[in-house]
This record gives sequence, structure tokens and C-alpha cells, in this order.
Amino acid sequence: MARGKLLKSVRHRILLNRARQVLFWVVGIFLIYTFFGGPFGFIHYQKLKNRQAELLLESRHLTARAADMEQQIHRLQFDTLYIEKVARERYGFARPEERVFKITPH
Repeated sequence: MARGKLLKSVRHRILLNRARQVLFWVVGIFLIYTFFGGPFGFIHYQKLKNRQAELLLESRHLTARAADMEQQIHRLQFDTLYIEKVARERYGFARPEERVFKITPH
């Protein structure tokens, strides 16, 4: 009888140890997945950080471009020499006594 109880106790401990090992591995794998993958993981965080840097750079570029356009608008409204330059270069305008020659590459 004592031997049967002892075997039961040993089997119970073995099953308990196996259950602990399985639980340890499941929790470990879950934590690793959560840390590296998943919606809040390290990899996703790095992607978001890179995207943020790209958007910040694009925002700075667009801000600079907007400032240039604002300056160009101001010059087109008030700077007669600039208006004349644009009219000549972009639209091929000339004064009555001038001739315009367009040179095209081969």
C-alpha cells in the first residue's frame, strides 16, 4: 500500500513538473512574441519610429516649399523686375523692339 502511494506521489510530481515546464515555455513564448512582434512589439515600434522620422522630414520639406511659394507670390505681386523676368523666361514675352530666339537641343 505504501508503495502505491509513493508511486502515485512520484507520478503526481512528474506531471506537476511537466505542467510547470509547459507553462514556463508557453509564457516565455508569449512574452517573446509580445516584446518583438504583435501590435505593441519592438519591431512595430521601430517601424512607427521610422515612419515618424520620414513624416517629420517630409513636413520640413513641405514647410520650406510653402515658404518659397509664399515668397514667390509676394514677388509676383509687388516686384516688377521679377514679374518681367518670369514673363520673359516662362512665357517668351519680349518688348516690341526685341526678338525672341528659342534654341532647342538636338
